[in-house]
Amino acid sequence: MNMAKGLVYTNEKCVGCNKCIAVCSALGACISTDSDINGNSRINVDPSRCVGCGACFSVCEHGAREYCDDTDAFFNDLASGKEISLLVAPSFRANYPDEYEKVLGGLKALGVKHIINVAFGADITTWGYIKYIRENGFTGGISQPCPAVVTYIEKYLPELLPKLFPVQSPLMCAAIYARKELGITDSFAFISPCIAKKLEIDDPENSGLVDYNVTFNHLMKVVRERSLYGEPATDEIEYGLGSIYPMPGGLKDHVKWFMGDSAFIRQIEGEKQMYEYLRKQSAHLAGKDNPFLFIDALNCKDGCLCGTGTEPELAFTDKALFNLLKIRENLKKENDDSSLSRSLTPEQRLEKLNKQFENLHLSDYIRHYTDLSSKCAIKIPSEEELDNIFLTMDKDTPESRRINCGSCGYNTCKEMATAIFNGFNHRDNCVHYLKNAIESEHKSLIYNAQHDELLGLYNRSYAMDLLIINSDYWKNASFVMADIDGFKGINSTYGHELADQILMNAAVGLLKLAKEKGWLLARYGGDEYLICLPEPMTEDHPFMEMIRGVFEQPFRLGSIELQLSACLGISNSDGQLSAEEHINHAEEAMREAKKLGHGHSVFYSEILQEKAREEKIIREKIVDAFENDGFYIVYQPKVDAQSVKLCGYEALIRMKEPGFGPAQFIPIAEKHGWIWRIGRMTTELVVRQLAEWRDAGYELHPVSVNFSSNQLSDTGYVDYLEELLKQYDIPPKYVEVEITEGIFLDRSSQVEALFKRFKELGIRLLMDDFGTGYSSLGYLTYIPVDTIKLDKSLVDNYLIDGKDAFINDVIRLVHHLDKEMTIEGVEEKWQYTRLREFGADTIQGYYFSKPLPADEAINFRPGVD
Repeated sequence: MNMAKGLVYTNEKCVGCNKCIAVCSALGACISTDSDINGNSRINVDPSRCVGCGACFSVCEHGAREYCDDTDAFFNDLASGKEISLLVAPSFRANYPDEYEKVLGGLKALGVKHIINVAFGADITTWGYIKYIRENGFTGGISQPCPAVVTYIEKYLPELLPKLFPVQSPLMCAAIYARKELGITDSFAFISPCIAKKLEIDDPENSGLVDYNVTFNHLMKVVRERSLYGEPATDEIEYGLGSIYPMPGGLKDHVKWFMGDSAFIRQIEGEKQMYEYLRKQSAHLAGKDNPFLFIDALNCKDGCLCGTGTEPELAFTDKALFNLLKIRENLKKENDDSSLSRSLTPEQRLEKLNKQFENLHLSDYIRHYTDLSSKCAIKIPSEEELDNIFLTMDKDTPESRRINCGSCGYNTCKEMATAIFNGFNHRDNCVHYLKNAIESEHKSLIYNAQHDELLGLYNRSYAMDLLIINSDYWKNASFVMADIDGFKGINSTYGHELADQILMNAAVGLLKLAKEKGWLLARYGGDEYLICLPEPMTEDHPFMEMIRGVFEQPFRLGSIELQLSACLGISNSDGQLSAEEHINHAEEAMREAKKLGHGHSVFYSEILQEKAREEKIIREKIVDAFENDGFYIVYQPKVDAQSVKLCGYEALIRMKEPGFGPAQFIPIAEKHGWIWRIGRMTTELVVRQLAEWRDAGYELHPVSVNFSSNQLSDTGYVDYLEELLKQYDIPPKYVEVEITEGIFLDRSSQVEALFKRFKELGIRLLMDDFGTGYSSLGYLTYIPVDTIKLDKSLVDNYLIDGKDAFINDVIRLVHHLDKEMTIEGVEEKWQYTRLREFGADTIQGYYFSKPLPADEAINFRPGVD
């Protein structure tokens, strides 16, 4: 056995999910490591604290936990000619009734000398328990056949050591009997259902009794791999009623067979419940007024029958239990000559049991225990120390210290803080710490995304967002574009410092007016300011003079004095066009004003008619495309970041008519309520294309289609999609739906019903454009989305030296929430390389491929330059 790994250890499959911490009853046995270079942490096992309870095996979905036993050493020593005999757990026959004798025969053929069933040792244990109770008045004791229970008390509840029954377990009783009474000097191998038996075997108190712990699981793997079956062989000592020990309450039932039902015995089993019971009841159990004859305590909820060293799949049925019950009933006798007689009273059976073992000396079967608690002591932080830990976790309020979400694996935030204090964990394993850190960074990101870095005004993009959100308010507005006259010459003549000061002076003056009058103010770009006023403007309106006055204030800096002015372009809303269109009009008018010279103003009017004509042309082209098959789909590949393999596509609709891109026809389609029709058309073309690829023999990958907030009115969309999938016989897993982020913020019953229908159909949901201005990481914990798509703007702004930790943190949080992360807009190899290091799942962008026609897309194979 490789003790460097410990009895239980973590392999490379660990993802640090914390489930093992949540079920581990030994605080500090599961230790969360610091994140590695890729931001991943894992949960390691401290062998000095682990009690071998096996709870972590039950909850780990990743196969990340393994254990060591002596199976390999047993077979190697047997092959070398070493004399070895077997002690066989009675549950071996119950678990493998059809293979039991053939396996023992195979081991005999390999050189095993004797085979002794531990059920006989269980009879001795029961005899010893009853004898010790009656001779010493020892009541309220805790049974000790289970080594995990013994180890837990030795390490964590030493005050209960005096209450541990000093009589040896069935295994050790069988070994002692074989050595003292039968004179067997061979090494003993225990065919075992329990990982933790290794702890009992290696205990110095039991030195020289048993040498190998050979678990059912590892043994049967070797037997089956090497086909080590032989002529059937049986045990050399007849089974005793102790064969029922492996079942829950087996010891209790065995004692009651000899002492009657009046024996008041407490039965408790199951890793979490049993250890919690011992902790909470320790003071009572250690006292003298404990009413129980003894406590039958087992680590495993199904007893040793399906212990930690058995094959997991056997624990999901009751076959072993049924087999053991048959064994028990077959052992009971009808005559009056045996302690197994049904017809005898408990007192008569006990008399015969004592007669059977009258030549044994109880002192030979006594065990002593060791206080190991000094190695497992937990440091309890003081209130001041606890407060300091909480502050490092950004938990500065009583409420934040009682979130108790359990994501870290501990029941309470205080337990997590205590674990950190003892070095068992770290603050990065607290999802709320990460969430707060990312949200804080995200707030900064949002501010930076909304504001101009130099002037602190709203930037162009966010101003457009506000205008869209508040479209009703701005229906009768005027849009003014102001541009400082001669600014380029000032910049080149006097330098950036003076030029920036001019920009800031103008921003201060305009911002004062904007706050007083309720205007919307933004830096549109360069030396251009966008001002939105909630009423129409005329040339002689007093607001016009106020705006001009801000720019015409003399500018002084040191010895430099400049007289400035600005040209203004104005577009008054007619209630028909969008804010974006009016801003474009104001910009065009401003350009006309600059052609006229310094200080001029131009109102947009005549150009409006030309714009309307252009929109009419696009609208007619869309209608014609609907009627004459004028749309087609291109497919942008998605690439697995780690394997660099194609893993899907995003479907993008295009018009066949040259010169009309999505940026032109989509806004007009949305404006006129046609986007639901485009959504259905896209979906049908995609499903039909999937069927064509399948029929041509191509391997299919998921294709995502876009679903915008403007499609919410299409209440029959999911039914339409379901019908298409049935019509073309396409499994739902090949169609994914990309939903714009804003819909996830809408928690109306209509939206909730939509998500539910998608999930019922088996459609994976992707959040599109994450991080474009509305994101709040808080809602990621409850929205029913499978994949987050990080917007290209975040890649451009934050995947740079000094800021890329934010991208890494977002990916880690998304993974912690069991969601996948797709990165859009990846155009450079270094971007891909960095994102791959951060653990991104999927890459989409021009680095791998632009959107492709169907025939090119299906034959696309990604590569790295």
